[in-house]
Amino acid sequence: MQKSTISDNLSEINFLKVSEVIGFSNCMVVAKQAYIVDANGHGLILRIFSQDLNKEWIKNNSLESLVSEDLSLFITDMSLDVEAQVLKIYQDRLPSKSTKALAENYYVDIKIELSSSLPDYWVECFSDVFAKKSAA
Repeated sequence: MQKSTISDNLSEINFLKVSEVIGFSNCMVVAKQAYIVDANGHGLILRIFSQDLNKEWIKNNSLESLVSEDLSLFITDMSLDVEAQVLKIYQDRLPSKSTKALAENYYVDIKIELSSSLPDYWVECFSDVFAKKSAA
């Protein structure tokens, strides 16, 4: 009998749901939810839709201020808390500090690197989920 893994159970999805993206520097919720849309080793692409951004946070900060920020993420689909650092912001879909943009269905992609303290098993799960997506 073959042992079932978490990544086997997630093989039919194109993303992993994240709840509450929290920035460590100010302990504020940056976004109430987000989606992991790609993974490669310890690197992930986190997609946040404008309507999920904390309006209070975005009023006082720019998206670029997230670069080098340490984040806490709860990956709902895996029941897993992880820490990561923001490496890069891909902002071409979300005009900066625009009230109209926050009301529209724009998104921003954020490249993050998982903490090196995360066990290799979980890194492999991320890679497995998105490798299956790429192969489909």
